[in-house]
Amino acid sequence: MQNTKLVLYGGINGFSDKLRTLVRDIRPHWLLEELGVPYERKTVDFSKREHKSAEYLKLNPFGKIPALTDGDLSIFESAAICMHLCEKFGKLLPKAGTREHTQALSWIFAITTTLEPHLTRVFAAEQLYPEEDAQKEVLENSKKILGPLLKVYQSHFETNQYILGNAFSVVDILTTCALLYVKDSPLLETTPQVRAYIDRCTARPACKKVLALNGVT
Repeated sequence: MQNTKLVLYGGINGFSDKLRTLVRDIRPHWLLEELGVPYERKTVDFSKREHKSAEYLKLNPFGKIPALTDGDLSIFESAAICMHLCEKFGKLLPKAGTREHTQALSWIFAITTTLEPHLTRVFAAEQLYPEEDAQKEVLENSKKILGPLLKVYQSHFETNQYILGNAFSVVDILTTCALLYVKDSPLLETTPQVRAYIDRCTARPACKKVLALNGVT
């Protein structure tokens, strides 16, 4: 499977400017650039509902982006795609079965399951529907939950450049992309190390290239 063709399905067509940094194909797209491997990128146009076409649903049965084909293998969910790519090329993720790999999994599941749902709610309340009264209670509840969680990251980054120490990994791609939901939020005012971490990761050439391709400056 090492030499099979990689095709990443994603795109920004049909998304507003505010959502362009948050489209989840950015995660595997960024990783592919970090890995420096050949791949093809195919746009799935949401404005034309191509994500609900019979052809695309064979790749991602939920009709979401991204999806990746690796030869005749189809993979969906951004974290799963990223883990597959790291294991395929043996880079940016500790080897399976090691202590370090298990620790990496803990951090991956922490950001994708414990934090990200609340991060998206804060983003929606502050950026998409700031005038809606119904969002105010959601915002306050999410902030109460996220406050202590972000302080864990704040403490971590006081002694570590990245999640797994001082070496950049796929965990940082997934973590940074989730934290982008609140990059402009007052929520980060009390966690300057988290904000510095976001800036550090998004300054990487691979990330800057992918964001530029998505129309983000």
